[in-house]
Order: sequence, then structure tokens, then C-alpha cells
Amino acid sequence: MQAALVEQLVTYQRYKEATKWFKQRQHDQQRFYTRPEADVPANVRLGKLKPGITFDQVQQALIDLMDKQREPAMPLRMIDGERYTVKAQMSKIRFRLQKTKVAISFKQFFDPKPNRDEVVTTFLALLEMTKQHEVTLDQPSRVLPITVKKAKLGDAK
Repeated sequence: MQAALVEQLVTYQRYKEATKWFKQRQHDQQRFYTRPEADVPANVRLGKLKPGITFDQVQQALIDLMDKQREPAMPLRMIDGERYTVKAQMSKIRFRLQKTKVAISFKQFFDPKPNRDEVVTTFLALLEMTKQHEVTLDQPSRVLPITVKKAKLGDAK
């Protein structure tokens, strides 16, 4: 009788371990959503990569960009106050522009890995300063960086 109880206890422990393993697997799988690859719509024209650029290079550039923008996951119930305000970012931009006579790249306002709040708030500050004719923004093409320089007195357009 005692051997049967020990065997039942061992079996119970195995089931408990298996249940724990399955629960962990279920939790891990809930983080992913998979779907079959979609066909490209017939009315969409696909562009071609320039010579010397591979799909892998484009994909790696996208991954690098996403890694720079990625923020650490925060607990769901934690609410932060505003870390960045448009007014404060405008002050920082004015300070940076006072120290130089040349245009500054938009990226130069940030650390190598800026967080999304800072980038968005700084961009809003630049738009507000442009509206007030304090700065001029320039981007010769979509692939070139945005440059910022202090507006001259007669630059109101």
C-alpha cells in the first residue's frame, strides 16, 4: 500500500511539472501572432533595389532602426509623468543653435538610442519653432536628414 502511494505521489509530481512546462509554453506562444504570407495585390508595382543593394541590407537597416527606437517594456500599471515637454525641448534647441552658426542635423539633438517620447516631442518643438519663424528646416530629399538652423530676421515666409 505504501509503495502505491509513493508511486501516485511521483506521478502527481510529474503531472505538475508537465503542467508547469505547458503553461510556460502557452505564455511564450501568446506573445506571437503568425499568419500566412499575403500575396502582393495585383495593382501594386514593386520597386527595384539600386545596384549593389541587397534585400538583406535593407532588412538589416530596418532592424537597426527599430532597435534604436525600441524602448524597454514597461509594466502595464505604471504611468509616468511627462518626461519631455515641447517648451523644454524648444529651450534645448535654442541653446544648441546659439552655440553654432551651421545647420544641425535632426539626429544630432539625441543620444545614439533616443526614446520615442523624446523624438516626438523634439519634432513637435521644431514644428512650433518653425511656425514662430525661429528656425528653418531643410530636407533636400526624403532620404537625406532633416537639418535645422536658426532663422534670419527676414526669413518669415
